[in-house]
Amino acid sequence: MKEAVESVLSLKAPDKMKAELKKMGFKNEDCINQTIMVLQVFQAACKGDIRAAEFMRDTGGEAPGQQQKEEDGSVQIIDDV
Repeated sequence: MKEAVESVLSLKAPDKMKAELKKMGFKNEDCINQTIMVLQVFQAACKGDIRAAEFMRDTGGEAPGQQQKEEDGSVQIIDDV
């Protein structure tokens, strides 16, 4: 199942959506279904969808309690709950 999801997300965006992504400044190789999905979640977050905002935050590496690997290889635990 995981492989199927990865395959679908990595497929090229439909032509109509690809044109919109290019207008937004995305490179041709970034015009994939995953980019469309992230932008749609972002738009939902901007409209006040808290779960979408949390998804964006967490996926971007800002989840409360998430471990962050430092440049020197050490791990910093971030817990700002």
